[in-house]
Amino acid sequence: MAKKLMVSALGNRIYLTNVKPSKTDPEVFVSTGSQEDYTDEAIRAVFEWFMNNHKANEPNAAYEIRFKGCPYVLTMTKESKS
Repeated sequence: MAKKLMVSALGNRIYLTNVKPSKTDPEVFVSTGSQEDYTDEAIRAVFEWFMNNHKANEPNAAYEIRFKGCPYVLTMTKESKS
């Protein structure tokens, strides 16, 4: 059984948990067993990843990520001190 980071629809927390493919849809995973809350660590790691990519992309004002078929855009901008 594989471990994955999953988002709880009820609590909006990020968990590291064992998963297995759903019997009805193999692209959907079902959590099995215990769940370890990794919300803060996951967000901190993704934020640092975003900052590193933004720095590598400078002097552009923003770094964006888009996912095919998703109407949302993740954007990081650097705050300018005025």
